Amino acid sequence: MRPELKNTIRNAFRYCGERFLSGGLEAARWIERESLLSLEARTGAATFAGLFFLSLLQSRFWRPFSLPGTDGLLLSLRSFWPEALTLHGILFFASLALGTVVGILFRNAWDILELFAPALHRGRFSRSTRIAAAAAWSLFFHLTFLTRDMAAHPALYQNTFYDAGGALRGFMTFAVERCPAWLGGLPGAAVAMVLFLAVVDWSRRSFLWFMAFPVPARLAAAVMTGGLTLASLGVWGVIRLQAPRNDGPNVLVLMVDSLRSDALENPRFPRLSALAKAGRTYSRCYPNLAATPAALTTFFTGQTPLTHGLRHSFPSPEKTRLGPNSLLPLLKQRGYFTAALTDSNGDFFSSLSENFDTLRAADLSGRRLAQQRALRAHVHLLPYLSGKTGRRLFPALRNLPELSDPALLAEEATSLLGRLRFRKKFFLAVYFSALHSPYAVSSRTALESLEKDYRGPCKYAAPADEGEIATPAEQARVRRLYGANVRAVDAAVGTLLDNLAARHLGENTLVLLWSPYGEQLYERGLGRGHGRHLRGEETLAAPFVVVEPRQRTPPRWIREPVRGQDVAPTLLDILDIPPPETMEGFSLRRRDFSQPPDEFFLVYCETDVWLSGADGDPRFPSRIPYPSLSQMLSFGPRGNDRPSLLLNWEDDVLVGKQRLVQLGTERLLYIPTREGVEYEYYDLASDPHGMHNLAGSSGRAEREQEFREILFRFLSRETGWRPQNGFWIPEAFLNDPDGDPLL
Repeated sequence: MRPELKNTIRNAFRYCGERFLSGGLEAARWIERESLLSLEARTGAATFAGLFFLSLLQSRFWRPFSLPGTDGLLLSLRSFWPEALTLHGILFFASLALGTVVGILFRNAWDILELFAPALHRGRFSRSTRIAAAAAWSLFFHLTFLTRDMAAHPALYQNTFYDAGGALRGFMTFAVERCPAWLGGLPGAAVAMVLFLAVVDWSRRSFLWFMAFPVPARLAAAVMTGGLTLASLGVWGVIRLQAPRNDGPNVLVLMVDSLRSDALENPRFPRLSALAKAGRTYSRCYPNLAATPAALTTFFTGQTPLTHGLRHSFPSPEKTRLGPNSLLPLLKQRGYFTAALTDSNGDFFSSLSENFDTLRAADLSGRRLAQQRALRAHVHLLPYLSGKTGRRLFPALRNLPELSDPALLAEEATSLLGRLRFRKKFFLAVYFSALHSPYAVSSRTALESLEKDYRGPCKYAAPADEGEIATPAEQARVRRLYGANVRAVDAAVGTLLDNLAARHLGENTLVLLWSPYGEQLYERGLGRGHGRHLRGEETLAAPFVVVEPRQRTPPRWIREPVRGQDVAPTLLDILDIPPPETMEGFSLRRRDFSQPPDEFFLVYCETDVWLSGADGDPRFPSRIPYPSLSQMLSFGPRGNDRPSLLLNWEDDVLVGKQRLVQLGTERLLYIPTREGVEYEYYDLASDPHGMHNLAGSSGRAEREQEFREILFRFLSRETGWRPQNGFWIPEAFLNDPDGDPLL
C-alpha cells in the first residue's frame, strides 16, 4: 500500500476518533447537567429515598434483631448483621438510582411536550411547582407499580398493609379486589405514555447528536456497527450449528411440595389430572420422612433415612453429600446435563450444588436468611424486584414463600429449556413450593380462585400461630388457600408441558410428577402440615406419576402403597441403567401388584423434629420432651452456615420419633411417650383413615406382636441402637448413668 494512502486512512480514523471522543464527552456533560443533576432527577431520588425509610417504619425492620436474647436461633442470626446492613445500604442506593431514573423520564417527557405546547415551558413555572410536579409524578409512578404487584403477589404485602388495618388495609383491598379493570389500566396507560414521550425525546436528542458529526464519521460508525452486527450473528450461528442435537432420553421431574393425591382426580385441576391419566400413577407413594431434606435424599439415593442418615429437617452439612451411586452422579456419568430450579422450600438443593451443572435454588444459610429479612422490610422496593431480574440481582428473594409464584418458576424453566434443547440429553428438576405452609397467595391465578368478602387473618396466607385458625371458618379458608395454589401450580405445569412440546422435546422426554409428602388440612381434627404425626392418609399418600415418551407402558392408576425409595430405581430402570446395589428400593415397573406384599416391600415412615412443645400427635400430648427447635439449632461457620441440629440433641430427637410400618392394609404405629410406648394397630381395608385402634383387641394380639417384631427387625439396620423397655434407643443411653430414667 502506498504511503500516501496509509496516511490518508490513518488521518481519517484519527479524525473520526477525535470527533466521536469529543462528542461523547460533550454528551456525557449534557447528561450530567441536564439529566442526572436536574431538579426533576434530584426530586425523584429524594422521593424514593423517603419511600425507603417509610418501608423500614412500616415493616418495623428492627424487630427480628432486637428480641430478648434468650432465643438461641436469633442470637446466632444476629451474627449476620453485617450482611443485612450491607444489603440495606445497597437497597438505599438502588432506591436513589431508581428515583433518579424516574425523575429523568419525567424531565424528558416534559421536554417533548414543550415542543408542541410552548406554554408548558419549564421556565414559566416556579422551582417549587416543578418540585411538586416531579414528586407527584414519582409517587404516581410508584403507586402504579405497587398496586400492580399487590394484585400479582398479595401475600407479599399482607403484613405491612392488610394486617396494619385502617387506611392501609383499605388501600390494599381496593387495589387487589375492588379496583375496576378499566380504572386499574389508566395509571399504567399514563406511565406508558410518559415512558413513550421520554423515549421519543432521547431518540430525538441522540439523532441530533449523531447528525452533528461530519459525513465520513457517520459513515464509519455505520460501517463499524454493521460489521460488528454481522460478525456477532455469524458467531452465534456457528455456535448454534455446532451445538449437539438433543437425542434424549431427557428427564423432566416436576416436584410439587405438599401435593395431595386427591388433587389428581379433581376436575378443577385439568393439567394435573390429564398428566395422571397419561401415565402410570402411584397415588400412595409413602414418604419415609415428611421433611424436604430427607425426602429429596431418598429420591436421589433410593435409600431410607435409616441408611442415608438424614433424619430431620436440619441435618449437619457432612450428611448432605450424595454418594457416587446416587441418581445424579450416575446420570452425569452417562452424559446427562443436570439442572434444577426451585423456589422457597427447595432450599435443600443448594446443599447438592456439586451435583448440578446449572442450579438456581433458595438457600437457608444464615447469610441468606439475614438478607431475606432485609429484603422483606423494603416493601416499597419489592414491586421492582419481584420478577426474574430481581431474583438474579438478589438471590435471597427466592427464599420468600410469598414469592413462590408457580408461573414465575415455570417461566424460568421454559427459558432454561430453550438452552437445554442444545444438550444431548438433560435432567431437569423443577421444585414448586406454593402448596407448602403458609400457602401464600403469590400469583394472579391463585387470587382469582378466592372469594373477596373474607376479612379474617388468613386473607392471603395462613398465619404461623395456630391459635388464629381455631374456628371452622378459618380452617375452611386455609383449605381454600391451598386449593387456590393448586390451581396456580396446575396452570404452571400446563405452561411447562406446552413449552416442552413446542420445542419438540416431548417425544424424547420422560416426565415425572412427584411430591415428597402430602398435606394435612384439619381433617378429623389432625391439624395442618406434615411430619408432626403419622395419622391421616392426606399426609402419607403422596402422588408419583410416570409418563414415558411414546407411551412405552400403558397408563394405569395404582392405589397399592409404594415407597419413596422406589422412585430412583424406577427411573433408572426406565432409562436402562442398572440400579446399584446400594439402593434399597425396587423398580415399580417390575413389581407384581397382584401379589400380596412381603416384608421386602415393607412401608416405613417416621416423624420429623417437632418445632415446639405444642407439636406432635394431638392424641399424645405427653410425647418424649426436648427443648423448642430454636434452642437446639446453630449456624455453622461462614460459607457453610445452614442451621443444623446440635449434635448433643440428635439422639433425643430420634428417641422421640413416632414410627410406622405397613404391609398391604395392615399398619402398626409406634408412639413413645413419657409414660411408655404406645402401640396402635389398624386394618385400613375396613378403616381407611386409621381412626379405630385394634391394638389389644381379641384375635389381633398375635398379628400385632408380629408387626412389632417386623418393626424392630427393620430398625436393626440402624447400628448402635437397640430395644429397651419397649423403646428404640441408642446404646449410649444405657451406658449413661445420668440418662433419662424413663428409658
